[in-house]
Amino acid sequence: MPSIRKDLHWSKHLNAFTVFTMLQWFVMMLLNAMVIPLSIAHLFHLTAQETSLFLSNTFFFVGLFSLIQVLFGHKLPIIDGPAGIWWGVIFITFQINSQLGMDKLLIGQGLELGFIAVGVYLYAMGICRLTGKISALFSPLVNGVFMLIMPFSMSGTLLKGMLGLDSATSFNGKIAVSSILLFVFILFISRLKRIKWISSFSLLIGIVMGWLLFLLLGFRENIVLEPLFSYPTLFFWGMPQLDWGILSVTFITGFIMLAHVTVSIQSMALVSKKEISSQVYDSTSKISGISYVLTGLSGVIGLLPLASSSSVVSLSGVFSRVPFILASILMISLGFFRGMSNILSSIPEPVIYTVLFILFIQLVEIGFKFFELIEMNSKQLFIISFSLLLGMGVMFLPPSFIQLFHPVVGNIVGNGLVVAILCSVLLEQSFNLSKRWGEPKWQMENFKKRWM
Repeated sequence: MPSIRKDLHWSKHLNAFTVFTMLQWFVMMLLNAMVIPLSIAHLFHLTAQETSLFLSNTFFFVGLFSLIQVLFGHKLPIIDGPAGIWWGVIFITFQINSQLGMDKLLIGQGLELGFIAVGVYLYAMGICRLTGKISALFSPLVNGVFMLIMPFSMSGTLLKGMLGLDSATSFNGKIAVSSILLFVFILFISRLKRIKWISSFSLLIGIVMGWLLFLLLGFRENIVLEPLFSYPTLFFWGMPQLDWGILSVTFITGFIMLAHVTVSIQSMALVSKKEISSQVYDSTSKISGISYVLTGLSGVIGLLPLASSSSVVSLSGVFSRVPFILASILMISLGFFRGMSNILSSIPEPVIYTVLFILFIQLVEIGFKFFELIEMNSKQLFIISFSLLLGMGVMFLPPSFIQLFHPVVGNIVGNGLVVAILCSVLLEQSFNLSKRWGEPKWQMENFKKRWM
């Protein structure tokens, strides 16, 4: 892995370029740290004060563990943010348990204990050096399925957010047109490869321009600067409580999340053309385990290396770790200044969703790059097609059907991302096993033809 000093030698405009790259990474960390917590805050009907505290705690841990991972874990510029897989899991868990009459605080307390259990599991996997071995299950085929199904599973939410349909009760043409114009603008400047300064910072430029555009259109939010300063807190929902249904769901999802660790690292390695050893996965898993224990104690959503980070590098063409490290430190500082967190969290939601939509386009492209690493045959095409179709089909199942199952089963059956990953892993391993079993028979037939 290159040293930090070597990361910097190539840039003629080191200082300015590093600052702008740092700002772009910081904004990406901010966006990834905001979307899911804001959705959870809306789901749990948190007050403005509670949402502010929830966000500032999330910002602190996102910066802290992004910094720890890039220095001591995988040593790659990968954002450690709220894992998208928890979005669906928490949503379904909340819906099922709310209809069973469970209070929202008890659900939150159950999730706290679930995240702590996942943290212990991930740390144990890293200590026992099993993460690197399990990563072998996530082949280029499985990674490609993952990189396609994740954007597909969230595309509806992102598109509704772009058009202003996520929180609005009626369609607003101004929001829709502004988002589409911003989308076209960012795509256009990101393709200006001859003007590297503009294409490298297309996301940052787009966010600033989008924010200004929506301010001119009159989309303003009341910003509360009090309290200006605060420390990260523990037990946001209260003391962790044992709920076997929630604990089972989070623990099972913890195994699936190893796919996130593997895909995030391998997608960044693919984009940056780096070689990754199995020890990298074990180191990452140990640090992720520690982060889950601490975020579980804090009450915020569990963090994992985000695959969308490779989209940022793919768009900007900048792999240097130094701007990422500086951005992580800035993110940690933001966690202490709730007043500043409130200002930054006032970025209009359509702008956030538009930028994330563009990042997810890059994820789809990376997914197809994974498939380019495979010599396609009929079996592999079947696995890809069946896994994607099944995973996408699950997304359209009505909630009433999901509620027929036990909460443990329902949370898995109702999550298209989980279903697609499990399906692709099981099918690929089944085909590989049947192939190995078939080899002795094939060899015996050749022996008979030749010698008998």
